[in-house]
Amino acid sequence: QVRLAVAILRSPNPNKAPDPVVYLEGGPGGSALSAVETWLSPPSPLLADRDVILVDQRGTGWSEPRLSCDKEARRHADATTDDEVAALFAACRRRLGSEGIDLAAFSTAESAADVADLRTALGLEAVDLFGVSYGTRLALRVLADHPEGVRSVVLDSVYPVGVRGYEAEASVLWEAISRLFAGCRADAACDAAF
Repeated sequence: QVRLAVAILRSPNPNKAPDPVVYLEGGPGGSALSAVETWLSPPSPLLADRDVILVDQRGTGWSEPRLSCDKEARRHADATTDDEVAALFAACRRRLGSEGIDLAAFSTAESAADVADLRTALGLEAVDLFGVSYGTRLALRVLADHPEGVRSVVLDSVYPVGVRGYEAEASVLWEAISRLFAGCRADAACDAAF
């Protein structure tokens, strides 16, 4: 069982649209509620016509249980090698399991079902999804699994479904650096300076 932290930011417009914006934070693991002030000060233009619903996805932010390795990270703040970091996460995984947390229940599919359940629980006929980074992947999963009640979707900084971002990060970075160095070598002034 999970408890989702949700904040509904109300539009001051008495004639606001009936379909609120549901904001899906990135990460994965980002907390939508921790950045509530960015929606309110100054007020987001979205609030002129619609309510905005912020959701801390299961395992994140103020939702419960929160999947956090903070305890292990504090004990092993000096972990720097791949093996030390892997051991830190293995210890975290064991602790979460010993607390009775079923990690299989924390997935994009489960979070998509949560978005659909939230719409139903709030009695909303339709919502507009606004996903950023990993939130775009979640929005796409909501569309695939629970399209009913989704009026529109905005995907910002898309994290495509087929991309394995964390696994590809090192190779993509190396490719970018290699291209930068090759471009510098090909330019006489850059080559001479660096």
